[in-house]
Amino acid sequence: MWSKIERLDPRIIYGLLVLAILVPLMTPLGIPIEVMPMTMQGFKAIDSLKDGARVMLSHDYSFGTQPELEPIMKAFLKHLARKNAKVYAVASVVDGPMLAASTLKTYESLGKKYGTDFMNVGYFAGGEAGMAAMAKDFRSVFRTDFYGTSLDKIEMMKDVKDIRSFDLVISGNAGPVGGGSIDVWVRQAVVPYKTQFMVCVTAIMIPTEMPYVQAGQVVALVGGLRGGAEYESLIKSAGDATLAMGAQSSTHFMILALILLGNIAFWVNKRSKGV
Repeated sequence: MWSKIERLDPRIIYGLLVLAILVPLMTPLGIPIEVMPMTMQGFKAIDSLKDGARVMLSHDYSFGTQPELEPIMKAFLKHLARKNAKVYAVASVVDGPMLAASTLKTYESLGKKYGTDFMNVGYFAGGEAGMAAMAKDFRSVFRTDFYGTSLDKIEMMKDVKDIRSFDLVISGNAGPVGGGSIDVWVRQAVVPYKTQFMVCVTAIMIPTEMPYVQAGQVVALVGGLRGGAEYESLIKSAGDATLAMGAQSSTHFMILALILLGNIAFWVNKRSKGV
C-alpha cells in the first residue's frame, strides 16, 4: 500500500486537485472566516453613510485583475443597496466601463434603476491630469454617460458638480500606471478636497498601500479574495469571494495531506527495506 502511494500516478493528483477546486465552487463549505480590522473599517465606512448618499465607484483595474477585485466590488454594492446609495461608476482605465457594466448588474438585480439609483459614467482619460479636472469640475470631463446619454438628461446627475458632491469615493484598484492609482487619488481628491476615500486592492498590494491607511488618507482598505470573503460574511451574503476562498482552502488542505502521506510512505518503505 505505502509503496503504491509513493509511486502515485500524477494524473490521480491532478484529478483530486480539480475536485478540490470545483466542489467548493459549487457548494459553500461553510468555513468560518475571521474578519480583520481593515475589512471592518470598510464595513463601517459604508454602514455610516446616510440614506441616499452619493457614492463614486471607480473601476481602476483591468480584466487581468477582475477575478480578484470584482467580488469585493459586488459585496460593496450589496451593502450600498441597503443604504439606498446613488452609485456613480467611473473608470481611469479603458477596460473600466465594461467592468463597471458587469458589477452594476448586481445593483440592478437588487431592484435599483439605471439613471435613478446608479449609472455608468464611463472612462476619464488623461491620468492624473484627468482626475484633477474631474475633481474640480465633473462636467469638464464627462458630458455623457457610457451609453451616450447627456448627463443633463439623467435624474441623478442633478446638483453633481465636483468631487465634493460625493459622500464617499471607492476605488477598485490594481495600481494602473498613469491612471487612477491610490497615490493619485490621494493627491488630487483626498488632500485638496478632504474626500472620504476607501479602496479594495489585490492581495499583493496591501503592504504598499497601508501607509495611506495609517496616515488617515484612506479611510479603509479591503484586500484580496480573503478581504472580499470577510466583507461578505459581514453583510451576511456569501458570494464569489466566499466560494473562491473555500476552493483555495480545500486545495491547500489536499496538498498538505498529500505531502504528509508522501512522507509517511517514504519513511515506512525505508524501514521495511531495513535502510
